Amino acid sequence: MSRGAILTLVVVVLVAGLIALSMRGVQQIECEVCITFKGERSCAKGVGRTQEDAQRTAAEACCAVLPTSGMAERIKCADSEPTSLSCN
Repeated sequence: MSRGAILTLVVVVLVAGLIALSMRGVQQIECEVCITFKGERSCAKGVGRTQEDAQRTAAEACCAVLPTSGMAERIKCADSEPTSLSCN
């Protein structure tokens, strides 16, 4: 193995280790959201640093599979009041 290849491998391993260590300290919140839109219901889970982030991610995932026509309706769906919400 060449000297450059070994150095590259060491740098990659160090960066991966730093990323893993930095992610250990980040608290993640998970929410499950159910939304009913246009008479259809969808549930999804979302993860985020805050409850609001996790809830928003889950709501957007719900609305991605619900019957929406265009971006305006998808935003309206994601902004609607959840039918159910559970976070931990």
